[in-house]
Amino acid sequence: MILKIILIFLFSFSVFSESKNLNRKEVFLNRFQLANTLAEKFGPNSKPIIEKYIFSRPSIFYGPCDIYGQVYKKEKDLPVNILPSSTCYSGLTENKITLNATTSKLRQALMLKSCIAFVENESTFNFFKAKYKINKKEQVSLAFYPSRNFSFKSTKLEDAVVEICISKGWQKI
Repeated sequence: MILKIILIFLFSFSVFSESKNLNRKEVFLNRFQLANTLAEKFGPNSKPIIEKYIFSRPSIFYGPCDIYGQVYKKEKDLPVNILPSSTCYSGLTENKITLNATTSKLRQALMLKSCIAFVENESTFNFFKAKYKINKKEQVSLAFYPSRNFSFKSTKLEDAVVEICISKGWQKI
């Protein structure tokens, strides 16, 4: 009996000591999740921007294509996929891309381009301001961080939207 207790103690001690050495990897929204979130915040006119900078770059934003979800119709004698979310931009090998996204400098650069494009596009920026009833920069954080105040480095409303849009905190899962 004492031997069992000692063995249990030694085993549990080794398990707890090993768990301290485990590194937890940050997981971010993949291209599908990110596209849905940004379209919700910036409206239906944001889809071309999302398509250009995020959705068509699965090797950067991750999220495999759905080769079984592709539905084609003929337009001018050419097959066109009518479900853009299933498009394999990099060919069929794209279905092997991992589901969980990580961060990179390239991802951050493309997010910056996307967020600037949302602010520069009058319809997406107006949609964002109207949806979240934003009149001043202090209200911008509520759109991305509803329960937290965000301290801005910028002074203009447009710059504050870009600053909060590119922040990594809301992109983490």
